[in-house]
Amino acid sequence: MSSTKDSSSPSIKNLDVVNLDYADLVQNKDLSSLIQQAFGSDGYGILTVSNVPRVAELRKIVLPLSFQFANLPDSIKNLYVDEKSNYSFGWSHGKETFNGKLDFAKGSFYANPTMDVSTNDQLLKEKAPFFCRDNIWPTEHLPQLEKAFKDMSRLLVDVGLLVSRQCDAFAQKTFKNYKAGTLHHTIADSKCHKARLLYYFPLEDDTPKQKSDDVDSWCGWHSDTDTLTGLLKGMYFDKDGKCLDGTFKDPEAGLFIRDRKGEIRKGVWNTDQIAFQIGECSQIVTGGELRATPHCVRGSDQTGIGRAQMACFMQPTWDVVLSPPEGVDVSMCEAPGVTKPLSFMEYANMRFSQYYAEDEKEQ
Repeated sequence: MSSTKDSSSPSIKNLDVVNLDYADLVQNKDLSSLIQQAFGSDGYGILTVSNVPRVAELRKIVLPLSFQFANLPDSIKNLYVDEKSNYSFGWSHGKETFNGKLDFAKGSFYANPTMDVSTNDQLLKEKAPFFCRDNIWPTEHLPQLEKAFKDMSRLLVDVGLLVSRQCDAFAQKTFKNYKAGTLHHTIADSKCHKARLLYYFPLEDDTPKQKSDDVDSWCGWHSDTDTLTGLLKGMYFDKDGKCLDGTFKDPEAGLFIRDRKGEIRKGVWNTDQIAFQIGECSQIVTGGELRATPHCVRGSDQTGIGRAQMACFMQPTWDVVLSPPEGVDVSMCEAPGVTKPLSFMEYANMRFSQYYAEDEKEQ
C-alpha cells in the first residue's frame, strides 16, 4: 500500500490507497489479494497504479488545455456543444443540475477516447445519443486538444485493461462459473468509453465560503455506473493559467470516498500515478464481490484558484447484458434497482433517472 505526505482536515483522514506496480500488471502477477483489499466488500473501491510510462508527461500536456479551452470566449466554446447528445459529447457547462440548481462551477469536454465514430446507424444515434454520437474536436480554435486528449485517455484505458484482468482473476477464484475475461472483454471490445476533461472554475472574492461539512461542493455523492474509472491527479491553476503543481495544496479539497460503514476518507495520489475506481457494472457481473463506493468532489475555499482533471469512464457497449455469474442470484449484486439482467444502456438510463430524481427532490 502507498501512503501520502499530504494531510487532510482533522475530521477526515487520508486513505492509505492500495497501490499496484505497472510492471507487475504487465507481467500478470497474481495481485488478487490487493484487488480484494481495494475493490472487495471491505475496500474503498479505489486503487492506484505506479510507474506507468508517460503518465506524468501526458498529464502535463492535457490538463493545461482544460484551462485554455474553458477560458475561451463563450461564443467559441458554444461551437462545440452537442445538444442532441444531452451535452455528453463536446463542451458542457451549466447543463447539469447539482443540489437542485444548474451547475456553473465546472465545465467539461467529453469524447470517446478510442473511436471518433462509434456507429453509422443513424437510428441508434437518435435512440442512444448519450453513447453513440460522434466526437467533436476544436480543430480551429485549440487544435492540440484532440491529440493530447486521445493520448492521455487511451493510456488510461490501456492500464485499465491490465487492472481489469486482475479483477477477472479474482472473480474466477470466487465463482467457479465466472466466465474468464468478462471485465477485460467488456473494456477491450467497448464502443462507448467516455473520457471527460474537466475544469473547475475558481471562486470569486464575493463567493460565499463553504461550510466545513459541505463536502460535496463540486460533485455530489454518487457511484460510477461504468466498469472502471481512471483518474489523473488534479492540477491547480492561478487566474493567469500558471500551473501550481508542487506549490499549492488544499487539504480540504479533492476526492472523498464513503465506505460501506459510512466512514469517509480522502483519496490522495501522486502526479505520476493513475487512480482507478471500480464501477457498478463490475459489481453486477462479479455477483457483488467487487463493490463500487459512493464518492464526491469537494471544491477549494481559495479564491482565484481553478482546477483541471481528467476522468475516463470505461464502460460496456450499450447492448452488453449485465448479469451475475451463472448460479448467482441477481439480488447478491446489491446494485440499486437491479432485479434482472439489463443491457448497459438500460442500466445506465435507469441510474441517471434515479440521480436526476434525487436531485429534483432537493429543489
